[in-house]
Amino acid sequence: MMHKRRLELFDGNSTETEIATDLLQGLRQHLLHSYKTPSRAWIKLAGGADRSISVHSFLDKVGKSLNHNALDNLRARAVIETVLEEPDADMDYPAFLRVLRFAVPVATIPDLAKRLTQWYMSIEAGLQIWGFESQNSSIGLDVGQLERPLLAAGIIGQDVRSLFQAIDAVQPGGPREVVDGNALRHALHHADALGVLETLRADRTRDVVATLLASSDTDEPMSDPTQ
Repeated sequence: MMHKRRLELFDGNSTETEIATDLLQGLRQHLLHSYKTPSRAWIKLAGGADRSISVHSFLDKVGKSLNHNALDNLRARAVIETVLEEPDADMDYPAFLRVLRFAVPVATIPDLAKRLTQWYMSIEAGLQIWGFESQNSSIGLDVGQLERPLLAAGIIGQDVRSLFQAIDAVQPGGPREVVDGNALRHALHHADALGVLETLRADRTRDVVATLLASSDTDEPMSDPTQ
């Protein structure tokens, strides 16, 4: 199971796992920035759409452009192998896409719902594996305690804090600075609606900023009025 394999990385050292996950997220961002699409990146790295490449060779090629050292590559390889169905086999294009999919940062509740479905097959299965069975739904966790289960699903750093704040803000009864299984279920089961609200909020913010900038440009004198 990916969850268990991820938590057991580096003898259970969460700091090392977070570093490795961050390296993988950076690698994905670099590939998409450099090659624009996964298929172009794969053809360049593997030599053809139907070719395979070892994880070691893959990281050696990508790592050079990112100035990764041997330790960086070992960390990235460890976390990549947790999402591969055959960790010891060469990586083909479908496996490469799988690696990229689980390297996507997760910073919103809709993203979290999607990751749980991808990682654990369903939201409820994920919550139960995280320890939020129905009988434990009222056990609250602060942001620090929520880091470990989220880390197992490839969620790190500021994204953990952003998710915690979003879930806490929408839980029934208002923010409590702890979240429990009930709060998680409430947020995740309303993920689509919350995503729409977040989009509307972002659009409104952009409109306000655009209006302010336009107003600023209009009021700006064309020349120094003292001249």
